[in-house]
Amino acid sequence: MIMLGENMKQKILGIIPLMVVMLFVAFLAVGDYQASAADTANQVVTVTVNPNIAITTATDITMSANDGATATSTNYDVTNVGNVKVHIYVRADNANFAGSDPIPISGYRILNQAGSPVTLTTVNQVLTTTKLDTQKHGNNILTTSQALDIPTGTEAGDYTNSLTYVASTS
Repeated sequence: MIMLGENMKQKILGIIPLMVVMLFVAFLAVGDYQASAADTANQVVTVTVNPNIAITTATDITMSANDGATATSTNYDVTNVGNVKVHIYVRADNANFAGSDPIPISGYRILNQAGSPVTLTTVNQVLTTTKLDTQKHGNNILTTSQALDIPTGTEAGDYTNSLTYVASTS
């Protein structure tokens, strides 16, 4: 066992209260730090979802008929794949089906939303009177078909035209 002199005992006893005071201050400091670490702050986060106007339709359409008859397509869908409700419009890109004996589009029809035929022109024609909904919220598909009257005496061969579908929020 180590024997300490009286002078050394007094020094140690003098240091003990100082250490107690230092520990007390340290606990207070840690306590204050923990209290401030528990403070809260609020933040409002706003996310803007931009409008996405997008439609898809069937691949190319092939129809056939004899001259003097009507060529009809099978049903196909025009689908709103965007995130806003849209009206669908359609127009023929050319006034005639191009080929060896051009066929005028005056006998070219497409079915609208109500199932009624709309004669196609080179100007946008309305296909939907009620906007197609988004795919998440309802009916986003317009099922339609096409028909073309082939004039009697039209030469045999392939004839082409293009349709442009337009989706609009108005």
